[in-house]
Amino acid sequence: MHIVARRYATASSSRFNSNALNSTRLPANRSWPRSYSGGRSDRDAPLRLPDRAAVEAHLETTKLESTTIDATPSGLERPHRDYDYPLQAVLKSPQSVNVLKPYYITTPIFYPNAVPHIGHLYSLVIADVYARFAKLTMPFRPVRFITGVDEHGMKIQKAAAEQGLTPGELCDRLGVAFNYLAEEADISHTKFVRTTANSHRIGVQALWRELCRRGYIYKGNHAGWYSISDEAFYTDSQIRSHVDLKTGKRVKVSIETGNVVEWTEEENYKFKLSELKGRLREHLTANPNAIYPPRQRDAVMAVLNSDDPAVPPDLSISRPSSRLTWGIRVPDDDSQTIYVWLDALTSYLTAVGYPWVDKKDMRESGWPVDLQVIGKDILRFHAIYFPAFLMALDIPLPRTLLTHAHWTVDRAKMSKSVGNVVNPIDVLKEYGVDIPRWYLARVGGRFKEDVDWSTGQLSKHEQELRSLVGNLLLRMQSKKIFSKIPEEFHDIPLHRAILMTRGNATKLPVPGSPEYDDVAEDLQYFSYDRDIRRLPEEVDYAKHYIESLAQKTQGISHGAKDEVVGAELSEQPAVSSMAPSLLPEESIVSTELKDALYILRGKVAFHMQQHEMSEAVQSIVDVLTLLNKEFTRLQPWASETSPRTVIHLLVWARESLRICGILLQPFIPSSAKKLLDSLHIYPPARTLAFAKIGAGRVRTAAPKRHLLFPPSSMRNVKSVEMDHKYDENLRKLQKAGENRKAQCHRHQARKTPPPEGQ
Repeated sequence: MHIVARRYATASSSRFNSNALNSTRLPANRSWPRSYSGGRSDRDAPLRLPDRAAVEAHLETTKLESTTIDATPSGLERPHRDYDYPLQAVLKSPQSVNVLKPYYITTPIFYPNAVPHIGHLYSLVIADVYARFAKLTMPFRPVRFITGVDEHGMKIQKAAAEQGLTPGELCDRLGVAFNYLAEEADISHTKFVRTTANSHRIGVQALWRELCRRGYIYKGNHAGWYSISDEAFYTDSQIRSHVDLKTGKRVKVSIETGNVVEWTEEENYKFKLSELKGRLREHLTANPNAIYPPRQRDAVMAVLNSDDPAVPPDLSISRPSSRLTWGIRVPDDDSQTIYVWLDALTSYLTAVGYPWVDKKDMRESGWPVDLQVIGKDILRFHAIYFPAFLMALDIPLPRTLLTHAHWTVDRAKMSKSVGNVVNPIDVLKEYGVDIPRWYLARVGGRFKEDVDWSTGQLSKHEQELRSLVGNLLLRMQSKKIFSKIPEEFHDIPLHRAILMTRGNATKLPVPGSPEYDDVAEDLQYFSYDRDIRRLPEEVDYAKHYIESLAQKTQGISHGAKDEVVGAELSEQPAVSSMAPSLLPEESIVSTELKDALYILRGKVAFHMQQHEMSEAVQSIVDVLTLLNKEFTRLQPWASETSPRTVIHLLVWARESLRICGILLQPFIPSSAKKLLDSLHIYPPARTLAFAKIGAGRVRTAAPKRHLLFPPSSMRNVKSVEMDHKYDENLRKLQKAGENRKAQCHRHQARKTPPPEGQ
């Protein structure tokens, strides 16, 4: 039998039989959380199960879009009120879903000629945020996240010689340092690439042979200005004279990087880059979003639009083995070593199995790359050279190249000689993982301009997180607040709290009463979210945000419309006669907060699609700021604040934190996990499909106690209780006109007693 997939999930291990459906008690082998019984403490308390006829009649009348799943007549389970359900219970089985191309994202393949600096951590964090966000957006879609080190080249060979090591020994040491950084920063990469791996060598040589077979490689003489630091040749127009401050000598340096160049003439192999100039220009013209920011795309287009047929020139792709011994030898010519950038760029292919058997094998590997994250200093190699190699091989090009700016110190480029290099490992040890990640994403997420590193700003953003999220969670754990709520109301879900604030709901319905247990409200609340029911490739949360903006310009307030869970019942046939279900909600929590929360998921998705990471983070911060203002305005700890107001505020606060917690996972994964754990959010219900008002299960009961972002003084929950106590006393004193006395009282109460003997 096919049934409509609602928030009544099938389970093969333990299903209700037909007798259980008509029973008022759970089977003996099952127990539900206490909130399932409508707030009763007895887990085996009787349940009011809707009969099958009522359920099927309601599903027929609502006529919502649905996904069918196979189930026996006895496969209908009661909804679980404490948690959301795994997506496996929502979508079609994975076997029936079309195979999705894995989401493929890469960082630069770092050059390990020195220990990692903060710029390396920046690239890793930015890519990790996008990788995690992709996983949240489509949980069933695999993610391929590649990072690693480029271990060949003249620079490694020279650095190893200076340290009295072989190149292999130096790579082993520094490769470990980069891998360690990725692990310490909680980077979710799926593969760490080393270009010294044999599988990579096989792939590079296979690519070389295919380029030769297609006629894109020829042997000739090459002369130009070569930079060992950049592993690149430059033309006369790309260099300038410069006085070395250490030696006082005049040298030639690259205009682009400032690194020293020297004139070099040699016989080597060349790639016919000039033949692909027109195709590259056509590709970027047809795909204006292929490179971000636009300024970097314009720089590449300036090269490709040049009227000079020799710009860009054919590319030297090998070096004489007499000069460069540390690298992959050209197939069938041991006198030449493959150019380090051709070697390194090919790692994006070999990391996912190149050479592939066929196009199907290529697609299933994840190619083409969905997003490449690089620094602006290596734009030319990724925006011109690499696409040209791929075009010559008829391999699809990467979809987007995100080119970020650099981090500076006191507005100066980080340099070992200057001594201003920021060690990322030291930063992670001092501040933990999530604070630096937050700072790098929040401040560095605009990508357009260089950003100055500042420990003062880092501490400021640590305080921001502690204030917006950590202290708010502590407030919600306050015994002072929960003592105002009768115990039977500790477990009510969001839609129940809303019922209590509908127009004529002048009292709190007792859980278990007909006024409280409304079947129609349950059926609407437990019906599947439209986004969850859709197949993964159909979900576009950014589009939802754009549509909501269009509604807003027409004067439609989301806070007054369909973001309120259960408000849709006014448009549906009533299954019961409960009046409050059909009445508007009273504005206890501000409409501004509800409006912001309503569009938050789509707004974050939109900014992430536009590569505006800082704006995505700011959107979450804005909602958390509004929520903190609501606590200050409604003062749930105050003695005169009604339980009805407290319940309503806490439920909306829990819902706001739940949604924000889901959206914070890519940025601060460890702290977001603690936040969601504290709210009792079931792990499969932490995806973007559930980051919508009413799509989750939260209770007003006190969250698990987690101290997020603890300062050095380790502020604890007890201090929050004291805050509420003194806040309430101060307010009473101020009302009596005793402002000065109130200030003295707080000062004396919080004054630290002097040590003994003083």
